[in-house]
Amino acid sequence: MHSKHFQFILFFAFLSGITASCHKDTGPTGPRLVKSMNIEGSSCQINCLYDDENRVTSVTQCDTVESYSYYDDSIVYVRTVGGGSPTRYIYAINDKGIATSGIKVASDGSVTNYTYTYDANNDRIQTTDNTNPNTFVTYTIENNNVVQDSSVSSLLGAGNYTISRIYYANTDNTIGYANFGKTFLGSSSANFKKAESYNTQAGQYTINYFYELDHLNGVSRRIMKTNDSIIESREYEYYGSD
Repeated sequence: MHSKHFQFILFFAFLSGITASCHKDTGPTGPRLVKSMNIEGSSCQINCLYDDENRVTSVTQCDTVESYSYYDDSIVYVRTVGGGSPTRYIYAINDKGIATSGIKVASDGSVTNYTYTYDANNDRIQTTDNTNPNTFVTYTIENNNVVQDSSVSSLLGAGNYTISRIYYANTDNTIGYANFGKTFLGSSSANFKKAESYNTQAGQYTINYFYELDHLNGVSRRIMKTNDSIIESREYEYYGSD
């Protein structure tokens, strides 16, 4: 597999719902908040903290620190690596607490503006890079699952691509946005992701997902494979799981 496309796959998996760790369990009526994650082969545990409203406030992993600050009409997300210059995201929030636009100020000072569009269920149906309007991502909602199915430009400049996903039936997703205190990003898929296929100019690649569950049916381990080779194994711990 070409290194750029392999990086693209890992990067996109990261964007699909997967940063973080956390602070407390809200009980049976609320989401189980992820406390920490261990990635096999990494010496750095990922940890997070939340506020009293179950919103993520910080995520740490070795020399990477992420912070979230909440205001009436905006959220500021700051990511700093190795003590260097931070990258900042400023999200504008609507009256439902959902991000409708974002400004990214990179560590080099460059600025990118995004617009997010949702349907009535708060499922995101499009992300647009306003700095380059020809770069956008559209989503198709199938059976309450968010399926990112097309884009006109890859994040790594590899040209046009499409992505298709399938889901396990009757499995409640316990590692969605709510479990990471990030409901401002909209709705997550209702069920666990089973596989996703990337169709790029270089060919097709498929990532398969496998899960182990704890005694409360939360994900205790997630394994990502391609061509029967493990590309990541991640363990999850939740607040209030004892």
